[in-house]
Amino acid sequence: MKKIWILFLLMMTVLFVGAQSLLPVPEWTNTPAILKGQIIGYEKNAPEMRVQTFAYMPYDDLGTITAEIHEDGSFRMEVPMYATRQGYYFRIGPWYGILVLTAGDSVSVTLDLKSGMPGEEYSLECRGPLAELNNELVRCSTLDIWKSYRNVHNKVSPMSPADFYDSVRKYYHDLALQADSMDLKPITKEWLKLHFQSDMVNVLLLPEKLVNTENLGEDFLRRVTSEVGGNTLMQAYSAQLPTVVNRYEYAFFGDSLFVDQIRRKGDNLAARGYNSDVITDSTNQMRWRYTFSLLGGEQGVIQDAIRGNYYSVILSQDTPLTEKELKSLSQLENASIRNYFQKKNERLKQTLEERKRKRNKQFVFQETTAKESEKFLAEITKKYAGQVILIDFWGTWCGPCRQAIKDFKENHEKLSQKGLVTIYVTDELSPEAVWKNMAAGMPGVHYRIEETLSNEIFSQYGLTGWPSYLIIDKNGHLIYKKTAFREDELVETILRAIDEDVKK
Repeated sequence: MKKIWILFLLMMTVLFVGAQSLLPVPEWTNTPAILKGQIIGYEKNAPEMRVQTFAYMPYDDLGTITAEIHEDGSFRMEVPMYATRQGYYFRIGPWYGILVLTAGDSVSVTLDLKSGMPGEEYSLECRGPLAELNNELVRCSTLDIWKSYRNVHNKVSPMSPADFYDSVRKYYHDLALQADSMDLKPITKEWLKLHFQSDMVNVLLLPEKLVNTENLGEDFLRRVTSEVGGNTLMQAYSAQLPTVVNRYEYAFFGDSLFVDQIRRKGDNLAARGYNSDVITDSTNQMRWRYTFSLLGGEQGVIQDAIRGNYYSVILSQDTPLTEKELKSLSQLENASIRNYFQKKNERLKQTLEERKRKRNKQFVFQETTAKESEKFLAEITKKYAGQVILIDFWGTWCGPCRQAIKDFKENHEKLSQKGLVTIYVTDELSPEAVWKNMAAGMPGVHYRIEETLSNEIFSQYGLTGWPSYLIIDKNGHLIYKKTAFREDELVETILRAIDEDVKK
């Protein structure tokens, strides 16, 4: 049985790696690429008429990038790159799919909305580097071969980690064989197999309800890293490397036994009188040693990205790096990631200086003596009587909160011009210095309340996590209370409340 399994692994290696790559091997970079083109038959108010991508690095999250579309349908977008050749998901009008870009170069596309019959898929024509590959990716973008294991097996009974592992490997092995049998150029088949490999890692490391245990266990994780891999910059082609890195971090730090060890380590250091900085450094080192041991060593693409994520988390909270952190960053062997965060740190410092000069013009820090949820909301309602109020419960430590604030920025500006008052509420879990840095870049009214008060508010209004939102109309009535960011719902509810007097 062991010989059969070894033979199967050898077959998988040939299928997914191949004898010699037709795709140029990427290198780390900070040089952007350009996507430009034209939408023939462009109509500004037509549904889904936008050019957009989500800039998601393996070591940083840059958010959504949207290109301006001119009246003639032409557009141009500068796209950040972490690799010299890299796949990106794009929305170009009604078309959605992956294109491979080259750092320092441009890909030109044409989307003709006037050609074809109603109901047919619109097709993109690509020119520039790797045009042959991009045009074939467009051509096969609607095939069933893209279906993830989870889409096909979403109704199966939970299985053991070992059976789940074998089932996933077989599914993607069969997909690779299917790709080989298709009328596609060899370079496209190679790209598809890289995409399958990334998707396989993502499924294995986040099985959700497909396995019958909460902990996958170290043996399972080591098996994934050693046999399936994905720890190579070739995965940049697949547009999934950032997700692969995220899955590895989530799986490793989601091991409850290991998390308990870290918690005990932190508690032990705290009991011995060590400060929070020492505790954080110690537990971070413990996390990294555990992660790198599972990955088979300290060197690799995923290891570099995880090191970069450490600085990303700090800077995402609008907190410049300390001298100690800058020193550790300067010792990072990956020059591309090192330079990226050194420049980002300098930009943040300039931004914070700019905010100091504008202090109290766009945002207000408020204090409250309220100890009960009803009194706190009554205080806000009284202060802004006759106005529509959005209360946004967020935390400096909360990634989804920060992303929601970014995503809501455009609509928030428009609604504020119509008279919306926004109250941002955080609690003591957000460090005060970090909160003030971040709040200074968020136009609105800011409260930092006691944790006991935030817990009471959440309990009273059925809020289950961060971010959460309350909307109060002009008459002081609570008309919306929900956890999680739902932009369309928020905009619709706020506009309806603002327009209430107009309709009367």
